[in-house]
Amino acid sequence: MNSVETYVCLRCRTGYVPVKGSDGKSVVQCVCPPGTFQNNTATPKTCVPCTTGSFCPGGDPKARTPADNIGGNPMSCNVNNSTGLTTKSQRSTRRADCIAQAGYVLPATAGAAAQECTGSTYAPAFNRLRSCLPCQSGLAAPTDYTGTRDDKLAVCQVPPGKFWELNVVRDCPKGLYREEYVRTDNKTSIACLSCPEGWTTQNIGTPRRSLCNVLLPGYQDAIEDCIVAPGSGVYNGNDTNPWSPTDPTNPNTPAKECPIGFYTNNDTLATSNTCQACPNHSSTTAPGSTSCTVCAAGYGKSQAGAACTACAYGSYNQGSSESCNTCPQTTFNDFVGDGYTSSGITFRTGLTGPESCVPLRAQLPKPVGDRFGLPDDMFTVDVTVSGTDNAAVKTCVEACPADQCCIAEIEKSDSGITCRHARLTPLGASIADNKARMYYKLPPSEIAAASKDVKAKTMASGIYAICDIDNFAAKAAAGELGTSPDPTKVEAGRNSIEFGTAKCSDAATCKAACAADAACWGFIYVPGSGFALRGGESWLGGRSFFNSPIAQPNSATAAAVATW
Repeated sequence: MNSVETYVCLRCRTGYVPVKGSDGKSVVQCVCPPGTFQNNTATPKTCVPCTTGSFCPGGDPKARTPADNIGGNPMSCNVNNSTGLTTKSQRSTRRADCIAQAGYVLPATAGAAAQECTGSTYAPAFNRLRSCLPCQSGLAAPTDYTGTRDDKLAVCQVPPGKFWELNVVRDCPKGLYREEYVRTDNKTSIACLSCPEGWTTQNIGTPRRSLCNVLLPGYQDAIEDCIVAPGSGVYNGNDTNPWSPTDPTNPNTPAKECPIGFYTNNDTLATSNTCQACPNHSSTTAPGSTSCTVCAAGYGKSQAGAACTACAYGSYNQGSSESCNTCPQTTFNDFVGDGYTSSGITFRTGLTGPESCVPLRAQLPKPVGDRFGLPDDMFTVDVTVSGTDNAAVKTCVEACPADQCCIAEIEKSDSGITCRHARLTPLGASIADNKARMYYKLPPSEIAAASKDVKAKTMASGIYAICDIDNFAAKAAAGELGTSPDPTKVEAGRNSIEFGTAKCSDAATCKAACAADAACWGFIYVPGSGFALRGGESWLGGRSFFNSPIAQPNSATAAAVATW
């Protein structure tokens, strides 16, 4: 009897897809397709759709044995038990399918946690925003708002003392007030309330009825009934100390709202009716306050119940809250694609506004050029980098010493990315030490962080980093450190330089001239030659970053940068 060989072709179970062998025809394994994962508790095991909020790359397309990754693993959009990210539907296959939920935006760095909107900002559901949307000028979130920050009308409301007219927030006129926040789609937002008959307000934009405390002409109260309202104090402009006059109980002495930083909580002439200064660096949020509820500008609390102390490096307080605000981050779009995000820093403590914040690491703006145009012998350190292009850029930039001015030059070629540093000592603003100096124009963190426009990255914060170039004074005097920001001068010669011009004769005039010129990275000072504006130069495949020194309390670096 002749034997016959029989071949049986196996088919993958429903929901699985075949993995072909090296011949491109035979099936060597069955795996779950992208968008699904294997339910190992079912009998038999099955591929089920990836749930909303997760993404599933599917089984390993190189799987050969049952021990290989056949089912794939579902991966949550939210890392480390965070919230704020989801997907539009089931069967998502990659992290790029993750979108932000209401009140959140996408993380600044891929794979990180979502960024939650706070303050007077919001974000709609299912968005791909990288930053929260700010309220229109004049609108703000109520101080006690606790809802989801996705509804613009709910978050961005007309504040007390204001009204809504033709899509513009305006102050309540004198004699009118408003005490509550109100939505712009509420009909009552278009009007303020009138003061009681016979009374008006001291100023426009009055947020409380109690501030209807100015008697109109033709009306008169009995003098014995007059009291000083809470939040106000007696005031005599002819006294040596107007807010603490020599005869505070005289009923003929007028009263005014206590200014910001002062308060009263009495309402009679029988008690202390003068405005009291807020103690221990505390303050008030508005004139006419009855208590000190915030820290004074430049001060903040490290935690609830703590004393108000000077805001630390990298933070500020405008006097509107108890805590200091961290300087905003700034993202620079570099030549490798995803960009580099820098934290913000300050060069002094106790600062009162975001205008003092600058990026710790600032990329040289494109209108200036791709590099500073410095002599090669200024670059004394070669930094070894590896990994992806983005990782190499990050390693290069962040290898700069914390206490020095550091210029990082990055070049990308077919062989990879190379990095080198010019490291300089920070100097103070005074030129009395007779040292040659380099002044770098730092961009403001606040404007640059809020904009993707290249123009924002070329704006001047008014702060210039000052670095020691005394060892290169001769080359600086010869025009070898940077180029002229005037293209006509560069055409005449790469080392063209003009010292002591009318628009750059000292530090003040040079700062003003460089701030107005997008092609200017800063200026230099050389003893015996004077001041001169400088720009950069083009460099195919290259980029440059300026790393500012980080001030440490009581250090020589802190003393120098405090003068910038």
